[in-house]
Amino acid sequence: LPRTLADTYKQALESIPEYHKDEAQCILHWILFSFKPVTIKMAQEIFAIDVARKVFCEEDRTLGLENTIRKVVGSTLLRVVNTGVSISTKQLQLAHPSVKEFLISINSFDSSVSQFHIDEYLANNLISECCMTYLLQFDTEENTERLRKEYPLSTYAAKHWYKNADLENINKLLEM
Repeated sequence: LPRTLADTYKQALESIPEYHKDEAQCILHWILFSFKPVTIKMAQEIFAIDVARKVFCEEDRTLGLENTIRKVVGSTLLRVVNTGVSISTKQLQLAHPSVKEFLISINSFDSSVSQFHIDEYLANNLISECCMTYLLQFDTEENTERLRKEYPLSTYAAKHWYKNADLENINKLLEM
């Protein structure tokens, strides 16, 4: 058994399979620094965004994400909270506020989990880049009501992308 809470979190991060580490890191960024709670439906959209290639791959939306999240990140770090009766109201939350403190305080000398260190500035820029990549896929003539229903991240992305953006880098983001 781990001796400290930090050791418990470290063990949870180390147990994430290599092929899921990028996804785990991405969703942790969003949960820590989004301006609204991240729902399961939003997370499905987030996982379909490829910021490096600047595309949203609709076919990559992960179905059954709730079970995948539990397998990937585990209940030590995250929990799924049902805030209503439908899947659209299920939210991803940190299991405890100390998880955020741990993720922010990871140092580069702890090589086994250093990739999970979360820097607020970089996390906010990642979220704004995800939002811009996501929004740029839509035709400006799209029916906004249809977008809200079919693309759960669209409302967050449209209303909050600039809050996550570093104002000095907005022009760079817009050039995507």
